[in-house]
Amino acid sequence: MIYLICQDWSNTSNNHAGIKYLCNQIQEMYPESYKTFVIPAFWNDRSKSPIRIIASLQYHFARYKHRLYTKKLYNHIISKLRKGDKIILMEYMEKFFPMLHFAQKVKRYKFNIPLYAMVHLVPSRLEKGFSDKKTFDEWTICIDKFLTLGHSLTQFLITKGLPEDKIVTTFHYVDEYYHNKRPVRLHKNIRVIAMGNQMRNLKLLKTIVDNNPNVNFTICQGVNDLSSYFLKNTNVELIPFVEESELRQHMANADISLNVMEDTVGSNVIVTS
Repeated sequence: MIYLICQDWSNTSNNHAGIKYLCNQIQEMYPESYKTFVIPAFWNDRSKSPIRIIASLQYHFARYKHRLYTKKLYNHIISKLRKGDKIILMEYMEKFFPMLHFAQKVKRYKFNIPLYAMVHLVPSRLEKGFSDKKTFDEWTICIDKFLTLGHSLTQFLITKGLPEDKIVTTFHYVDEYYHNKRPVRLHKNIRVIAMGNQMRNLKLLKTIVDNNPNVNFTICQGVNDLSSYFLKNTNVELIPFVEESELRQHMANADISLNVMEDTVGSNVIVTS
């Protein structure tokens, strides 16, 4: 049995984009070979208190609940492991909800079980969180193989000292849910939808908007407020965080999907576009 362990996130929970959906689909297609465990989303940006000290308490409580849950999950899985089984940590090197101690305990007590880890954070975030070699080595030494969703991340990990033969470079999936089955509707003015908040190149997007006043832009701003940034652009409609069904409708109403990114690693834009 191959055990897939993923983290649920409040902004993509139950969406067709995201690792949770991918893991559940794999389990559904190959139930005899794969078993998915989803760690709940203990943190929600949309319910974060505007009061700093309360938000800090919410954050630490979420991490505490995550730590308790992963301990219980470890005890549950460890009792089921048999020779030939494998574990894949689908959200590894994410320090917000870390899986380091889980990985270390698996290798300490079940060292004969292959332990794989998928990394899909952009290099700049990894560099910030793993700037010193000691921390990087601590997180990587307990993993047998790393999976990445693109060559840029693979090259970054190699430059950090991870052996090339320890990395498997793969690609993100594309789900048919986002495919527009109808012919693209022609507007009087072309409508462009811009998605993707993680590593968005906002400066370049603003330049594109400014240089194309006859093009209408639907910009998904998520939990951010970009109203002051596009204050003078009458051809821009800003969309806050919306559920997937509403996002899908905005996508269907657009002629072009133009997602201006500095790096696409880890972005669900790959799935939706």
